[in-house]
Amino acid sequence: MKKNIHIILISLFTFTIISCAKESGSSSSSTATTMSTPSIADGNYKLTALSVIIYNSDGSNYGSGTFQVNHSSSVTPGYLGYGMSWQGSGVYRITVFGKATISNNDLGNETLDCTTNSIKDTTLDTNGKMTAETIIQTGCGGGVLELTLESDTYSAITGGMTKVVVASNSSYRYQYTYTFLKQNTTSSYSTAELEGTWKSSCVSSGSRYKIRTFTVSGTNVTEKWEYHSDSSCANDEYSYDSTYSSLSIGDALTFDTYGSSGGSGHKLTMTIDTNTYTPLSASDVTWNNSNSWCGETDWVLNTPQSIAGKTCGSYTKWNTNITIYGVYALDGSTLYLGLSSGSYPSTVTISDNNSQTKQ
Repeated sequence: MKKNIHIILISLFTFTIISCAKESGSSSSSTATTMSTPSIADGNYKLTALSVIIYNSDGSNYGSGTFQVNHSSSVTPGYLGYGMSWQGSGVYRITVFGKATISNNDLGNETLDCTTNSIKDTTLDTNGKMTAETIIQTGCGGGVLELTLESDTYSAITGGMTKVVVASNSSYRYQYTYTFLKQNTTSSYSTAELEGTWKSSCVSSGSRYKIRTFTVSGTNVTEKWEYHSDSSCANDEYSYDSTYSSLSIGDALTFDTYGSSGGSGHKLTMTIDTNTYTPLSASDVTWNNSNSWCGETDWVLNTPQSIAGKTCGSYTKWNTNITIYGVYALDGSTLYLGLSSGSYPSTVTISDNNSQTKQ
């Protein structure tokens, strides 16, 4: 195969492609029936193999090749992959994460760094073909490849899934087959051990006192931080409330990882859907409006207002539709939890101020 054919894999992997084919069977077909039940199980999938067949414009076979995939352990979770989360009505929320170099002596190589995740809602038809795509978060770097996307098809296989991409330009037609293996497939990686409500006692937090409540229902999560002016947490001041979806449990951990012992936990990821602040006292409303808290001057008692992406004091609050990374540890009925945006927390605090008890 000629060595002057250099295929840009980044765009094919994350689909920043400038046009889509209109013919029957393409990603923009208007006659496709939307997938009603998920064909691929939720979870994280590691890219394990990649091959390509190249055709000339007249349909004759130009050549084929396979690529070597070298995953980077320096970027969490240590491999390049897809996170698949069924949203219903044919839609998967697909998160591309990790880092790897994909190489072939004849076709060249590309490094795909998804430290900043790419997140898209992808609609599939009953055959697993993409019919629509909505960008939730751009990521993974890369450029735009001037190809016409003819089809993008997802299929379940034993232990994982395949993604077959067909794209073309005026000279060549490319058929890429990506093979993924599902990670963390054992039952211990389900959300079951987090199911229910976890609540802290009334603990000090600077000049105030707080109660943190974390509730898991399947892959949906709600979180509340209630702040109070007294050590009994009887006098409400304000609360921060967030909701999340697409909860996925990742690699197993032990307390030893974080300087303690006895007990276990996991990494987790989820998507933040709402992020609000609620004034719970008249004095808090007055102070917020006088000081333009979070850039707003229309605060109302007991009325939540979105603070997604806003700067509140010295902190910029999490925006919606981004991946939140977590690490948790369980010690019987006690949960210790740390959450972060962008990457997994390096530690989880094992202390009374960061403990929540199963209700």
